[in-house]
Amino acid sequence: MTIVVEEVKPSEEQPSEQPYIHLWPLTMVMFTVALIWRLVDVFALGLGDTWLNIFPSKLGPLLVMVFVLWKVYDRGSMQKLLGLVNSNFRAQLIIGLILGVSFYLCIDVLGSVIYNSIVNPAYDLTLTIVTPDLLWYTFIFFFVNAVFEETLFRGLLQNTFKTKMSVGRSILFSAAIFGVWHAVWPVVNGAPFSEFVSMIILSGILGAFFGVFYEKFSGGRTLIGTIACHTLINFLNENFKIGADVSTQGPDFVFSDPVFLLVSIVIFFGMMIFYFTFSSKYRVEQVETLGTRVKDNLSTAFRNKENK
Repeated sequence: MTIVVEEVKPSEEQPSEQPYIHLWPLTMVMFTVALIWRLVDVFALGLGDTWLNIFPSKLGPLLVMVFVLWKVYDRGSMQKLLGLVNSNFRAQLIIGLILGVSFYLCIDVLGSVIYNSIVNPAYDLTLTIVTPDLLWYTFIFFFVNAVFEETLFRGLLQNTFKTKMSVGRSILFSAAIFGVWHAVWPVVNGAPFSEFVSMIILSGILGAFFGVFYEKFSGGRTLIGTIACHTLINFLNENFKIGADVSTQGPDFVFSDPVFLLVSIVIFFGMMIFYFTFSSKYRVEQVETLGTRVKDNLSTAFRNKENK
């Protein structure tokens, strides 16, 4: 007699409603607190124009969210709900860092080089380090920001949506809200409506990628990879600007030149197609195994070379 055991894919698992009682009202309250705090810091207090930036609206809601969910649920349930499970930590961290650096190099650096080489040779390729004396603080800021936004959007919101809808729809809804969430910066900067719409769309697509990476590549277990990637994307883009307006607040493309915008968008969508495909097709365990094999082969080759 043959016994067939059906493998349950972690990415398709949905949080049980029993251990997460009152999840929907709690999620709505947590998101409302985060949204109001963000609007107050940006528009009422104008902290975005200070060295502090809107750090209180990052750290405050994050601590409230963790504290409340820890009190309502047990620690393990809270960590699973927020995607803070320590799973494949090293592989997730390395892959997340590689993704973050690649986003910066392809969009900010490669986009500027292509624009300078083909369209406008007079375009300034000077690298400007914004507030170099505050790099340590901005790294902490963007790390906390990444932990907060990933646990809020990919963790709490996406996992809450999964209790009522499919994984695909939960990713889309979370990504759409994530896109609108970033629309405050074009408003603050007094940017045209086209930039407002572009920011929502581009941020939404990035949020969708993070959602797929979490659900498919990471098996819906951990957000370590997306947190690392999110941190580096913001940190490098905000602090190491090439030919862009160094005073621009928030994530930015160069919207002032339509050709440059087109170049940036083409590169962005090309990367997204590749990364969406990669995250959907492969799992972190496969990449981890491949990395181990490559490491072992290199070690063997190095030892054989020394023995000759």
